[in-house]
Amino acid sequence: MKRIITISACLFILTPAMAQKAKQLATKVKEVPAAKKPGVIYGTIKNLHGEPIQDVEAFVYKMDTIKTSGFTNDTGYFETGMVKPGNYGLKLKYPNDKTIMITGVQVKADVKTGIVINVSTDAPFADSTISYSTVAPKPKLDKNKKK
Repeated sequence: MKRIITISACLFILTPAMAQKAKQLATKVKEVPAAKKPGVIYGTIKNLHGEPIQDVEAFVYKMDTIKTSGFTNDTGYFETGMVKPGNYGLKLKYPNDKTIMITGVQVKADVKTGIVINVSTDAPFADSTISYSTVAPKPKLDKNKKK
């Protein structure tokens, strides 16, 4: 009987303390604000004739630090890993080790930022020119939304 009373007293005292601790832990787990959610850079790289350029590595960098990268496939498409919202540079490294630098790629929160890159030759050389444009961002798909 003494044990039951002791256990009951302990539960009576500990239950509010445990509930308070659970409430504190619950308030620490918050939704990440949309402005801090990562984004992705994707795009295509094509030559002057509109043909895709394969095996180009696209490095995303900020302040001389590589954040992520991705390779172009047989259609010239690449997609990088996730990065925080902000301004980034894109360094394109071709199989012949030549590189092209693009600056001012704006990544927004929770969207895919598209970029289309056209190069005047199959691989960059000293006389190569490039043009690029951004495309409308793609919102990330809502995985909870029913089709």
